[in-house]
Amino acid sequence: MENSGIFILITIFYLFISGLIIFLVIKNKRKLGKRFIIDKESLKLYSKWHGANNSYNGREYNAKYQRGSNNSPPSFSISIKINSPGIFKITLETAFDKFAKRINIAREIQTGDNKFDERFYIDTPTSGFTSVFLDNAEVRNKINNVFDLGFTELSLKKGKLTLVSNLNRATSKIDDNSIKEALDNLFAINDNLLTVTNYQGSNTEIITKLKVTFYSITATLGVIGFTMFITGIIKYKPFDAGKMFITSLIYSIIALIIYFYYAVKFLRGLSSSHKDLMLILVISIFTFFISGYGAMLFFNGFLDNSVVSPHNVAVIKKYYRRGKNGKTYYIKTDSWRSNRQFEVIRTSRRFYRNLQPNSYITINTKQGKFGYEWLKDYNIAN
Repeated sequence: MENSGIFILITIFYLFISGLIIFLVIKNKRKLGKRFIIDKESLKLYSKWHGANNSYNGREYNAKYQRGSNNSPPSFSISIKINSPGIFKITLETAFDKFAKRINIAREIQTGDNKFDERFYIDTPTSGFTSVFLDNAEVRNKINNVFDLGFTELSLKKGKLTLVSNLNRATSKIDDNSIKEALDNLFAINDNLLTVTNYQGSNTEIITKLKVTFYSITATLGVIGFTMFITGIIKYKPFDAGKMFITSLIYSIIALIIYFYYAVKFLRGLSSSHKDLMLILVISIFTFFISGYGAMLFFNGFLDNSVVSPHNVAVIKKYYRRGKNGKTYYIKTDSWRSNRQFEVIRTSRRFYRNLQPNSYITINTKQGKFGYEWLKDYNIAN
């Protein structure tokens, strides 16, 4: 009855599934920054333009060079302040974006410019504003220009219009002239943004609130499930933890499918729906499986009204295992169950030391609400 082994099995299973999904989604986006070597000439260039409250042709801008790390690629960004109600992020369209639109999960605004629509993905909660803004052919031309210069993202949020180059993914090398040209285009885009009027509001408020609700439910379920799991492992240790886990897994998968079905049903239709749903799915895989096993583990003991059954059994051997945190102690005994020859119980250092060779112990068990016998306590037999 080594519950630590079951916990490790669950953890490995969750990490594998979650890791696989994450890998498939972002494998082309995430590259190790340390593998990207910036030459001295480029580094000197970025350092030259880097800084806050810079001025170009009499207009203020901020530029920032970010070194790469293990978790993020190096980047160079240029931003200017703007007072605008719009929010959007324009990036190169990925295969995941195309797939999400094809199966009608994500819904992106279309400009009517086929080449532009095929090249870019527009993520925006203010679709009315963004539609009017991108209806201008000159604006679309400026956006094409900055991406041709090696930049990979254009965004408007929190009073900033920002142009970013993910240096691992840039299609061309940025030089001094391209930065100047990018600034000219960015200021032109900024001026066009200030002229956007007469747009309709976006009816996304309800979906946005539902998105927050689903994230909250998923997170809350995870906290409750993990709490029940820890409590169950400590107070209601089952002898057939593996069988219990398999049973709970079936119910967890059914619940997860139903939950994700309704998440898709209510959250589809936004430009960010596919990304939100993918994140919810990754989190839910962990929370539903840990909650399913945790709930069965906890309520099997908590709701158990059966009488205590004492079992006097002989100790076959006692042993310990060394780990990073010290020794873990076990005792191996004869089994009272017809389908088992022995039982293994994890014990304390004190009980382990007090246990004499060829001794007997009394193991008190209860039958369990769901039929999974669990350990109540044990002591050295008189």
